[in-house]
Amino acid sequence: MSHGSTLLLALALFALCAEPGEGAAGCSRGGAAVIVQPDGAAVQIKTSEDAVKTKSGVKILQFNMLADGLAFDGLLCKGPGEDTGKFVELMRNIAKHIGDLKEAAQKKAGDAKVERKHLESVRDAGGGFGGIFDTEVVAHQTEMEKLLLTWGPHDDGRLGRGMKIVDMIVKSGADIVTLQEIDQYAFLAEELEKQGYTSVIKKSGTQADYGQLQEERLKILDSLKGTQQVTAYLAQVQRLANEGFAFAPNLQSNSRKFAMKRKIKANFDDQGVAIFWKALVFEMTEKPSMTPIGTDAKNDAHALKVVLTGAAGGPHDGKKLAVVTTHLSSGAEKELRRHWELNDIYQKLIVGEIRPLIFAGDLNSEIWFDKDAEKVKKGKLEHELKTTCFDMITSDGTAEEFHQHYDKKKGTGPIKADGVGVETIQKWNMKSVWDPKGENPATVFKMRGPGGNQPSKMGELALETIDHIFYNGLTKKKVVVWGGGDDGWDSTPSWNSMNKEKLGKMKKLPDDHQEFFGNMIPSEKVPSDHFPVLAEFDFDEVRIGL
Repeated sequence: MSHGSTLLLALALFALCAEPGEGAAGCSRGGAAVIVQPDGAAVQIKTSEDAVKTKSGVKILQFNMLADGLAFDGLLCKGPGEDTGKFVELMRNIAKHIGDLKEAAQKKAGDAKVERKHLESVRDAGGGFGGIFDTEVVAHQTEMEKLLLTWGPHDDGRLGRGMKIVDMIVKSGADIVTLQEIDQYAFLAEELEKQGYTSVIKKSGTQADYGQLQEERLKILDSLKGTQQVTAYLAQVQRLANEGFAFAPNLQSNSRKFAMKRKIKANFDDQGVAIFWKALVFEMTEKPSMTPIGTDAKNDAHALKVVLTGAAGGPHDGKKLAVVTTHLSSGAEKELRRHWELNDIYQKLIVGEIRPLIFAGDLNSEIWFDKDAEKVKKGKLEHELKTTCFDMITSDGTAEEFHQHYDKKKGTGPIKADGVGVETIQKWNMKSVWDPKGENPATVFKMRGPGGNQPSKMGELALETIDHIFYNGLTKKKVVVWGGGDDGWDSTPSWNSMNKEKLGKMKKLPDDHQEFFGNMIPSEKVPSDHFPVLAEFDFDEVRIGL
């Protein structure tokens, strides 16, 4: 049985979890924002003014929003009103057939790079993925992608994904929002400002125009290559920080590359990370800090830190809170590289921080990271990993590890060249909103079908918890992976470490467990391939020190 099929069948293990919470809808019209839905109904959403009156803690929303440039990547989407049974059967077929293709390619070549080329050739052969799938089925899935993932408004007046993301952020009631894969920063900054959010420093005088900065940055970087391009990129990101923008774009991101392939527009932005906050609750009075991650590798992404001060007259008047966000390298075979990316963040943004601290982001690393996973063994890392991302952030002490190759020609294994040995990595000793000894909800629940840009991921069910919020100097009140429900505190599938270990051992998925697939994303409620993580904390300013 293929790996993708086996993962699909494992869903019988999971049960839904829910936490009761306060509602986010039903505010009065006085000062409330109104968004018109497709059926013409006006939905009122609490604004920052309401939040100031009712605040008792601080809410953090962590959200990988799915870059616009990456949206049309073969993600399987269950359309509104679509029969769940038929959707599950489609997933079974895709997992089986693509799994068979992968196994055949692996037996023939035994090399991931050749496997990718083989899958691309089969995909591009035509006839609905080489004739395996009916072209009407593929066309239907493409149509569902357009329905759920188109960024701008639809021709019939329905909200596009961009405004749905804005809607979701506002409905969450979050005071602070950490975002990854944001390649529509200018759009979100403009729309969220209308709802009382900002991501720029509070200062007197004229604020620089982000659109102009973006245009100049892309023009400079597109004209350079190699080390000159990297040097210019680092300078351009620092320029954004100096101008007070809490947004750190990547260098030559896949998001922009794929968007250019689709010929969206020549100046399409690179994806990156950003932090927004309610302007009536917090303000940033000093420029944000940005540090490159993967300094031993590509130097093509950043972590971002802002220090926020409670706005005068607001619920946290004068209190200080540091917030850091990032997006680490993806792939189980890159766990060692992620450790050194985290070390870059710790050394530049975390160590010595004595204010209450939030570290939130998409770490691309599970709570219970499996050191014996197939991709880890293929990268020759199973005996080299002395810690995991989760352990590194939540434990005390140190770990001794090698660095990791990033050059495809050298593979993904540890660097053991002459003169290169192990080095010390400092652990952070922070708290997590997730409990490694209990049950935790999935933050990703998706599958890619034919037609995507990442053939090696086709047919594999991704059901994992890789989006995290860590904290020090605050007290957690509640946390949930938010499924977009009106109550603001609904649920997604969850599991514990024991159930996680049983993945791959299930032989059959009972028909009465098909309701689990109702939570798959992207969906009508969740316009991304990640669920947002919504957490609330009591905020009593204390000095912590790291």
